[in-house]
Formats: sequence, C-alpha cells, structure tokens
Amino acid sequence: MSRTYLITDRAEVDRRRRHLSGTIVEVWPDLYAGDVAWLGDPATRRVTAGQDRAAPPGGRCWLSEDSKAGLDALGAPLPFVLAVPDAAVPIYCGTALTGQESLPAPSTLRARVLSAHGVGAVWATHDARGHRREPGPLASTDSQFYLRRPGGTVAHLWHLVRTRGAALAYVGEHLPGDALARRWAETLPAEGFDDLLARLAEPGDTAVPE
Repeated sequence: MSRTYLITDRAEVDRRRRHLSGTIVEVWPDLYAGDVAWLGDPATRRVTAGQDRAAPPGGRCWLSEDSKAGLDALGAPLPFVLAVPDAAVPIYCGTALTGQESLPAPSTLRARVLSAHGVGAVWATHDARGHRREPGPLASTDSQFYLRRPGGTVAHLWHLVRTRGAALAYVGEHLPGDALARRWAETLPAEGFDDLLARLAEPGDTAVPE
C-alpha cells in the first residue's frame, strides 16, 4: 500500500533533490508545521495540529511514496515522522471529470491535501451546469487550489475538505444530486486532520522536535 510521508529534515530533502537529474520530486511544505505537537505517551507516537499560522515555518514537508523512494536511492532512507496510507485520504472526481490527461498523480494530490491539513479533496473544476469555475487568485491555505500533472495543459481546480462535516456541506451545496458524492463524504475515514493522524497514520522512526 502506498503512503504519504511527513518528513522533518527539509534541508536533507533539498540536498538530495539537487543530485537528481531528469526526475521530478515534488515536496509539499506543511502549511501549519509550527503547531504540530505530540499528544500522550511517547509509545503511542500520535500527533495533532493546533491553530493555524499565517506562514509555514521551514523544515516539515510531505512526500509521496515515489518522491521519497527517489530520494532514498541517494543514501540512507530518509527518517520520517508519520506515514499516511492512501486509503486515509480519499479523492472524489465524479462523473463529469474532463481533462484526464492533465490530472495530477493521486499521490501528488494526497501530499498537497495533507500539507494543508485536509482529509480529502473533490474535483471542482466545473460547476453543476458544466461551466468552468474561475475563483480568481487563491492563497495556499484556501479551501480551493489548482493542481495538474507536470506538463499538463488543463489547470484542475480542487476543493479541499478539512472535516467530514465540511465535506457533507460542500457536496450538499455543489453536488446535490450526486449520490456517490454524498456516500463519499459520509464515509470519509477521519472526522478531521487531528483524528486522521491520531488513528490512521503509522508512526515513523523520528519524532517532531519540541
């Protein structure tokens, strides 16, 4: 099963990236890294996120399985704090999906979602009438973001969901007739990001520094 990794040594990630030629390694800085803290007994190795910060401190980042494998090939395996299984971060594209040749890899999309402390994402490029949405300039912490495959020609818009309740609200408003979308929202594995990390993430071999 593929996983997405939380890494704390961004300097080492960047050092190794410089030695790769012709290989794309996507690194997503954790947007709220300054408020990640341990909960409970060290043996449980659980983490959670606190209040948002305006700008992400350096260091902590999310890597897909493929990106980490590329960097691991250049030395000892990169230590990681957590590994999140793919199934813990579902993506819903629906039946109106277009521009599939430009879709980002699911692993890239999941890393982007986790970097913003989300629990899933919905393809939101078109509205219910099939018209392309144009939300205008977006900040990195907005609930909507653009992401496409490198070299792709279509900029896909995605809606980030941070809680199961928010997913149900979004689907009810924007996809009211889509029973599959409602089922997707109802069955999200985690109530929110804290819950996802506490129950579904696998502990790694390093801890988040105090």
